Amino acid sequence: MDLVMLGVLMVVVGLLLVVVEFFTPGFFIGPVGAWVAVIGALLAINPDFTLQYFYIIGPITGFISLSVVLYVYLTIGRPEKPVLSQYEVVGKIGLVIKDIDPNTLDGKVLVNKEEWSATAEKPIPAGRKVRVLRVEGVHLEVEEVEE
Repeated sequence: MDLVMLGVLMVVVGLLLVVVEFFTPGFFIGPVGAWVAVIGALLAINPDFTLQYFYIIGPITGFISLSVVLYVYLTIGRPEKPVLSQYEVVGKIGLVIKDIDPNTLDGKVLVNKEEWSATAEKPIPAGRKVRVLRVEGVHLEVEEVEE
């Protein structure tokens, strides 16, 4: 296999790794894929120059690829902070997604994009906004918010 074809193959594999990272973030193969794609492109364009100065080109393109992918990941792809404790849930406004009946835990509310079982003193139909009063174990006690 000649070096130009190897470069093209590296571009394809590198871009595939970036796409995999995009759809399943957290494995951190995106920066590696970006680096492999850039080195592959340079190798396909000018194999002799790339191989002769790889000790300079490799680290520089690696740093640039890592920086760009990290910037994109941290600004565009930053996930919303999940609710981790009862102290962060109390007082939040949520949306009833399944009717709340005071005698059961079948009711469901959506708070910060997380689904919780909920109960209330009065029945609350789906589609209404509620405020979290307290956390009881793994379910919420809520009250309807008047709009």
